[in-house]
Amino acid sequence: MPIGTKVDFNCPKSIQNHIYNMVFIEIKTTNNTSVKEDFTGYFFAFTQGELSASEQLGVRYAIALVNRRTKNIEMSSVPKLLVKAKSMNWQVSVQL
Repeated sequence: MPIGTKVDFNCPKSIQNHIYNMVFIEIKTTNNTSVKEDFTGYFFAFTQGELSASEQLGVRYAIALVNRRTKNIEMSSVPKLLVKAKSMNWQVSVQL
């Protein structure tokens, strides 16, 4: 959002007026001791919803990698993280 912009989140019209300036942030957290400062060794998954949101929102959708142990935070995007991935395992999760 541009600095100084105020959105009344209790007012649907205010949200509607500012929605195209908003960046939506997905937060992925870890406290695993094997995760390095640069998040090397961090294993996590993207849901189909996250992949779709990234595709639809583009630069307005960000990923925050948060290491709760070291307090390190890295901002990125789905495309950038997929490029950095050392491995990918695609799966379908089903609950009956």
